[in-house]
Amino acid sequence: KKALFAEPVTRTGAFLTGCQNISPLEKLPDGRIRAKDWGVSLHPPREAGSAAFVGVRMHDIRPAKPGEKGSNILFCKVEEEIENPFSMTVMLRCGADSTGLLGWELDKETWKALRGETVSVRLPEESLLLLEE
Repeated sequence: KKALFAEPVTRTGAFLTGCQNISPLEKLPDGRIRAKDWGVSLHPPREAGSAAFVGVRMHDIRPAKPGEKGSNILFCKVEEEIENPFSMTVMLRCGADSTGLLGWELDKETWKALRGETVSVRLPEESLLLLEE
């Protein structure tokens, strides 16, 4: 049970364990992957192999520090803010050609400090889930 939650293998397994951010992926020649729904290219934690989808849990997304360089830093437009009892869910549009939104859950105080029309976020490589059908 712990393994399924920590590292689901399939899209269905990830969804059943609460992962809401799942996008079909395209493997790129340089080893990166393209999350088609989000319109962004990412550095995966390992070779994509037979994976057909990439996922990231909403609470695993991190704010990028001002001027931070590195892989998987995305500049996103804030589309919607949803206040929960103890946190905020922020819906982000990250790529110019994105067809889907990326959900980000964070504590209210952190969002209050970052709040804007656009934000930079980091999707840590180790948090990306490479998922099969």
